[in-house]
Amino acid sequence: MAGFAVGLSRQARSNSSGEGRGLERSILAECVTMKVTVDKDADALYMRLSDTQIHDSEEVKPGVILDYDDQDNLLG
Repeated sequence: MAGFAVGLSRQARSNSSGEGRGLERSILAECVTMKVTVDKDADALYMRLSDTQIHDSEEVKPGVILDYDDQDNLLG
């Protein structure tokens, strides 16, 4: 069964003029499973959008870390 997922790249989160955050959406015609992990001891939640290897991570707000692949696609 095929599903659809909406992906968001790091470049799509802000535009070049710095005004607001633009959203660029890409539709992937494949089944995607999101994995959610809860660590009660650390009071943390992790949502993994893909099994692709993590290339880079960025802390966008205190306690909020985004993981990206080597093409700057959001992974978790």
